[in-house]
Amino acid sequence: IFTLPWWGSEIHCRSADRPESLKGPNWGWAIGDEIALWDPEAWHVVLSRVRDKRARMRSIALAGTPEGFNWVYRVFVQEERDGYESFVTRTADNPGLPPEFVEGLRADYDPQHQAAYLDGDFVDLFAGRVYVGFERGRNAIPVPYEPQGPLCSVWDFNVNPACTLIGWREAGGRFVVSDEIRIAGGTDTEVVCAE
Repeated sequence: IFTLPWWGSEIHCRSADRPESLKGPNWGWAIGDEIALWDPEAWHVVLSRVRDKRARMRSIALAGTPEGFNWVYRVFVQEERDGYESFVTRTADNPGLPPEFVEGLRADYDPQHQAAYLDGDFVDLFAGRVYVGFERGRNAIPVPYEPQGPLCSVWDFNVNPACTLIGWREAGGRFVVSDEIRIAGGTDTEVVCAE
């Protein structure tokens, strides 16, 4: 805890590794780093703490590197929320870094890691390891529910989460996924069938 006696304020430094340790105080503002590595519960706790009515402008500032399409992507990019803004900066734009640092990383990283860690883009760091042809912008688009033939179900028999895709094969051979059932928390085949 840093005390600023001329303002009568305190700055508390906490770790998001244990979200429960963040509970309790009322804050006027919060700053967080490496948020893509946070448990989403830590974000929910921080969001609930910035509520001190004495603060002139309650705010939260967060920073980090995109780590795939996780909760950070959903909250700050995919969902448009009033009062939320996000900014992307590239590693090369940091005037405090020597040029050879960025060049060295670019030489060592594959294109996906370059996009995430050097350009600040949200990319699937695991794409291409299982299905090379998948592109989020081309393959993950809203599809109207207009089955052209019998419905099909594709199962991944995990326990946590259990995942099932519902779709159909079109006349041209393309398989269209209309819905995904994802049940977290440990489950079994009967629960998935009922869903």
